[in-house]
Amino acid sequence: MPWYVAYGPLFESLMGKRYNLRAHAVTVSEGVANAFIAPDGSHIYPVALVKGSSATLELRGVPANVTGFEASFPGAAAGTWAKVKSASKQGSGWRVQVAFADDRASHAALVRSVV
Repeated sequence: MPWYVAYGPLFESLMGKRYNLRAHAVTVSEGVANAFIAPDGSHIYPVALVKGSSATLELRGVPANVTGFEASFPGAAAGTWAKVKSASKQGSGWRVQVAFADDRASHAALVRSVV
């Protein structure tokens, strides 16, 4: 599958977003992650270069009205969102585990907050 077709919708989802400049807005157990804020106030977390079958994100500065998270993955279903099954509020932040079901050597996903 061509790279743009697989990953294009994930990159398009970041258009118009601004960096979340809060210190330690996201840390990830494996791979790399970043934090963005959409104009509607939702938070977006791209995760990439994950070698294992899952990655755990520790999120800080998440708005109080957030009730959960969704993820989108590259490939044929890129641009569609599925509920993240393992997300729990931890004190003033959230712990979100993203599971990967593809056979890529290095995984990626886009995670967003849901109100």
